[in-house]
Amino acid sequence: MTIETKQIIWEDEHVGIFLELLDIELAKIRYRQKLPKEVGRERICKEFLEKIDIHLSWEPFKSKYNILRNMYGLYKWLKYFTGVSADNNTGLIEMDSEWKFNMQKRSMKHF
Repeated sequence: MTIETKQIIWEDEHVGIFLELLDIELAKIRYRQKLPKEVGRERICKEFLEKIDIHLSWEPFKSKYNILRNMYGLYKWLKYFTGVSADNNTGLIEMDSEWKFNMQKRSMKHF
């Protein structure tokens, strides 16, 4: 039974599938654009429906893309200013042992 909806509660599985489909479509156009054109968008919607059995228009995908892009921008900003990041394999927080010194040095540049 196909569920038609305008909104979705994004679970990790949904996000993963969307990002895989998006990557496939962007690879087809050699990553020349941030988002695929209409044909690629339709394929993403169709393949998402086939995999998850939830029918969505392009709007929820675009909204999720924008949210993820903003979150990544914030992550990069925090990583730059704090020196803190997460190991991709373990998920553990990594921190430069001299991060406090580096933070003080950066903040002194503004005075």
